[in-house]
Amino acid sequence: MNLVKILEQTALDRGACPAFIEKKEMLDYNTFLERAGKVATVLKSEGIQKGDQILLLEPISTRLYLFLVALWSLGATVVIFDPSAGRAHIEKCLTRVELKAFIGMRKAMLLKCILPSLRRIPKTLTVDRLLKQSEKVEAEGYVEPLEDEAPALITFTSGSTNIPKAIIRTHYFLIKQYEVLNQTMDYQEDDIDLATMPVFTLANLAKGITTVIPDDSFSDISKLNARRLIQQIKKQHITRLSSSPTVALLLAEAAKETDDLASIRRLNIGGGPIFPNMLPVLKQGFKAAAITIVYGSSEAEPISELDSTQLTEDILNQMKQGKGLFVGKPVNAVTCQLVKGSKLKSQMTEEELTATFCKINEPGEIIVTGEHVLKTYLHGIGDEENKIKTPRAIWHRTGDLGCLDESGNLWLLGRAMATTKREAHTLYPFAIECEVCVHYNVPRAAYLFHKGKHLLIIEEPQEGAGLKVEDKAYIKEKYQLDEVITLKQIPLDTRHRAKVEYGKLIKLIEKIG
Repeated sequence: MNLVKILEQTALDRGACPAFIEKKEMLDYNTFLERAGKVATVLKSEGIQKGDQILLLEPISTRLYLFLVALWSLGATVVIFDPSAGRAHIEKCLTRVELKAFIGMRKAMLLKCILPSLRRIPKTLTVDRLLKQSEKVEAEGYVEPLEDEAPALITFTSGSTNIPKAIIRTHYFLIKQYEVLNQTMDYQEDDIDLATMPVFTLANLAKGITTVIPDDSFSDISKLNARRLIQQIKKQHITRLSSSPTVALLLAEAAKETDDLASIRRLNIGGGPIFPNMLPVLKQGFKAAAITIVYGSSEAEPISELDSTQLTEDILNQMKQGKGLFVGKPVNAVTCQLVKGSKLKSQMTEEELTATFCKINEPGEIIVTGEHVLKTYLHGIGDEENKIKTPRAIWHRTGDLGCLDESGNLWLLGRAMATTKREAHTLYPFAIECEVCVHYNVPRAAYLFHKGKHLLIIEEPQEGAGLKVEDKAYIKEKYQLDEVITLKQIPLDTRHRAKVEYGKLIKLIEKIG
C-alpha cells in the first residue's frame, strides 16, 4: 500500500484543517495535497517514475513535505543525507545508492562543487523551478499502487566501523510506525505541533493535525535563538512539541521564570538520554505539559516511552545508586529481550536465541522485534552485525546494554562497545553517569576508557562550585576510576546535540594532557 493513500483519507476527513503553517502562509490539507499532486505531475514529466532513487536536499519546511508526498505518490524512493556529516561520510553514503535525480534548494547545488558523487547524478532539478512549473499544471491525482515492501525513504547512519548503514524504510514500515505513535502519543484534534523531528511530522500528516515550521533553522542547535522560538510558540499557540533534550532544555531554561510555554500541554523528548537532574528544569519551563521521554533508535522508533510522573522517589534512588537510566516499559508494539551478547549469531534457531535470554535484572544487550522495527539494511550491508534471524522473527540488535526489572521496566546501561571490565567489576557508562548527574546535580558526564585508563569526564555546572574534592575521591574509589576530569563543556553530536561525541572528547582530553 502506498502511504500517500492514508494522507488522501486524512484530507477527506480533515480537509479544511491547517496542515502546515510556515511564516505567514497556511496550507490546509486539501490545498497541501493538491500542491503535492501538481509537483508530482511536473516530476513525472521530468521522467521520475516508480522505483527511482531521488536525492532530496531541502531543510525542514513545507516544501520538504510537499516533495516527499509528491515523490512517494509516483512510487519513487527518497534518499536523504545529513549535509553536516562531513565530506568523506557523504561520499561513502552516495556510493551505496543509484540515484536518478538530485532535487534541492539552490544553495544545496553548491555541494556539487565539492562532492564528485553529486556531479555523477544524471539529472539535477531545483525546488524553486519545479514549484514554479507546478503552478501551471493540474494535479493528476494518481497514486502509484505499491507493494507493502516498496521502499519509501533511505537515510544513513554509521556504526562503530564508521561504514554507513543505509536505513531503508518501506511504505509498510512508515505506516506501522505511525500506528504505534498514534497509540502512544495522545494526539488531540486541535493539536498544533512545532516541527523539529521529521518522524513526528509525518505522523502529524497522517493524523490530520497542524504542524508549524519553526522560524529558526535547526541545522545548528548551538545557534538556536530560544527567545525567538518561544515568541513563535506563544504567537501560534503551539500545544505540543517533540524535540531533542537540548532543544527542550534551551526553551525551558529561557522560560522558567515565565508562563511563556503555558500553551504546550505535551512535550515528547527523544534523540538522546534524559537524566533525572534535567527534569526539574523542564518542569519549570513547561509548567502545563505532560512530559514523555521516548527511547528508540533510527531502526526502531519508539522502543519504550516514559511518563515523567513515573519517576518516583524509589526509582530516583535506584538511579542514584547506579542501577542505570530508567526508560519505562517497552511499547506494546515491540517485543524486547535482553540477551548475552557474546553468544549471538546472525542466524539462530528459536532454542539457541532463547538460551541467551537474561534473567530479571541481569544486564544484557537490548534486542527488539516488531512491525515498526527495521528488518534489513539496504543490500543487506550491516545485517550480519545488527540483525538476528530466527525461523519466527528478525531481531534488531540495538547495541545498547540494559536490564528488565521485576515489573517489566527497561533500564539502560549504555552502549555495549563503551562498557569495560576492571578486575571483577563491569563498568557501565550510564550507571556511572546517571549516578553522578542525579546525586551531584552535574549537568553532564561521560565515562570513557582511553589508552588503558578509566576516565570520568564531568561538565562544570553554570552555577555553584561543582564536585567537591571528596566527592571526586569517592566516585574514583567506587568505580575504580583512574581520573575524574572536569571540562567546561562536553562535545555533543551535531544532529541533536544530545549524545556525547567521543571522538572530539578524546581529542580534548589529549590536548589538556
